[in-house]
Amino acid sequence: KDQTAFSGKFGYYTVHHCRRAAVNNEIFPGQDINLPLAEDVSFRLLWIGPLKIWAAEFAVTNREYRCFESAHNSGALDGQSLDGDDQPAVNVSWDNARRYTLWLQGIFGRTLPEGFRYRLPTEPERESYAKCEVTGEPIWGERCPGFGNYEVIEQMRIGRGLPPPCRATPENAWGLHGADGGIWEWVEDIFDPAMNRRNLRGASWCGMGDDGFQVLYHRTATPDVGHPNFGFRVVAGM
Repeated sequence: KDQTAFSGKFGYYTVHHCRRAAVNNEIFPGQDINLPLAEDVSFRLLWIGPLKIWAAEFAVTNREYRCFESAHNSGALDGQSLDGDDQPAVNVSWDNARRYTLWLQGIFGRTLPEGFRYRLPTEPERESYAKCEVTGEPIWGERCPGFGNYEVIEQMRIGRGLPPPCRATPENAWGLHGADGGIWEWVEDIFDPAMNRRNLRGASWCGMGDDGFQVLYHRTATPDVGHPNFGFRVVAGM
């Protein structure tokens, strides 16, 4: 495994990442993306034509995140492990989710079209690919129309089973898995600069009560905080 040191707006840090194959072919809109993170780990993003972005088919898994930070452990909750290789990577702060996208950009960004970069989704993008319809502005409010997959979310609640492997989550009409329920996903947007709080979107598998199990729900947290139900998904866009 290689070791790389970074410094920048998020401070100085070191990551230990997996050996990976070179990617030299330029990618064009309309094509899907397969990034070889390691010899046996690939990271797939689908072209979402209505949004003109690529979005990861799944939330980032522990296996994929450990190609960036080999020591990552998603932990456990109520005695149940959240750290399976194919479970979503959780206990990840916004800062570290952003660092992961910068890591991808540093390795693979040169193959994207000019102006595109690997990043976290914006709120309208996150809401759009969850609903499979383009949303210009996100819907706010503590109660919103339910687009979440309630049956799956109920199965994933504490006492009813663990978060399933990302590949086992339901696929929506745009080909994305788990977009309508499972974990809170960090988005790029800042909620309140004065309070230094970042937004999460989605439907969580634990800890919010029934109102939280809706794809349009939102919550906020400081960017340096991780939680057992905080994860993220990568997009590539302008």
